[in-house]
Amino acid sequence: MTLFFDIDVKKGMKRIQNRKLDRIEQRTLNYHNKVRRGYLDMARKYPRRIKAIKVDRSIDEIHEVVKKYVNKILKL
Repeated sequence: MTLFFDIDVKKGMKRIQNRKLDRIEQRTLNYHNKVRRGYLDMARKYPRRIKAIKVDRSIDEIHEVVKKYVNKILKL
């Protein structure tokens, strides 16, 4: 299973603006948007394997979504 934590690229980049960026993080918004669209496309094509999780909610809500997917895989 792949968990893809989905966020708008501009919002995601804003979250990391106050730290030293690695070589991937330094790439253009266009690059990051292409990568995001690619993951979203794969999540639509392979919904049993790739889970796109919107991260525009609270940490507790995100945790519950992750827990649900993991528990399902582990059959808990």
